[in-house]
Amino acid sequence: MAPAGNSVAIEMNTTITDGERRETHEMNAEGMLYRRGGMTVIRFEEPKDDPADDITLQTVKLSGAELSVNRKGHIAMKQRFVEGLETEGSYHSPYGKIAMQTETHEVNYAWDEMRRHGYFELRYTLSVQGDTVGEYHLYASLKEV
Repeated sequence: MAPAGNSVAIEMNTTITDGERRETHEMNAEGMLYRRGGMTVIRFEEPKDDPADDITLQTVKLSGAELSVNRKGHIAMKQRFVEGLETEGSYHSPYGKIAMQTETHEVNYAWDEMRRHGYFELRYTLSVQGDTVGEYHLYASLKEV
């Protein structure tokens, strides 16, 4: 039997800085939040850029100073983020597989049981095929609906 979860609204903002260039991406979705022991799992369907695209399901797992992201569908990606460490992952698109490395600077997560909301935050440097492509700051707010 699957553990019961809470329905949550997710607002995710990602800021990418590469030298003088800075861009921000926003995403809103609804998903499920599950908590068991010291682990929190958030699952949701990513909004589509193109209605013809396949669905991409994203699973975020949080435990201590570690966060992992698993995306399956139109885009497939697996990446672990461990505060203070460099980790390797992969990104699969319709055009092929790309190797990724991240140096994670910060992982934060909090959930307020009384107010039924929380957040997770991630800061890291991303390298693709060995070349640094930017400094990333991801902040996601979570609110039970």
